[in-house]
Amino acid sequence: MLLVTLLINFHKMSWSLFKRNILRKTNPNKNPSLNMNEVATIWSDEYDAVVKRGKDFLNMESVQKGNKELTKFQHQVQYKI
Repeated sequence: MLLVTLLINFHKMSWSLFKRNILRKTNPNKNPSLNMNEVATIWSDEYDAVVKRGKDFLNMESVQKGNKELTKFQHQVQYKI
């Protein structure tokens, strides 16, 4: 039970870190020259990092390899870059 509680808390921290990093890196006041391609790259890199930090609950294994290009493409399509 303690392990599950620790994993849930770590999972929440990972997503909190993801949110902080996205807000910090895409802040228009600090990075006024950001274009949507750069934003898509930041989102895909941060999403890849948060997924790799986590573990699945069944096997307690981390994701070894993510598909950052697909994530970036999905973000670009969503905002029609």
